[in-house]
Amino acid sequence: MQNQMNITINPLGWTKISNQTITIDGQDAHLQVFDVYSIWPPMWGYKVETITFSKNNNTYELLFEAPKEEFDDENFQVIIDSFEVE
Repeated sequence: MQNQMNITINPLGWTKISNQTITIDGQDAHLQVFDVYSIWPPMWGYKVETITFSKNNNTYELLFEAPKEEFDDENFQVIIDSFEVE
């Protein structure tokens, strides 16, 4: 899965900021962080985080998106830390 995450082609206006491995519900998960900007007016900027992991033969993807100035890492971290697959 990590190989697939590394070769993701990003559309125009997307810049990958980081790519790392974290733990979600006891499983290795792949976190990618992007800055996303519109390429036409009105101009806007977003921060997007995608988290992908597998558990019990299923693949899960969490997507967090908010305007850059409103993206609150601490609030999203609470969600990540408490996420469990039943």
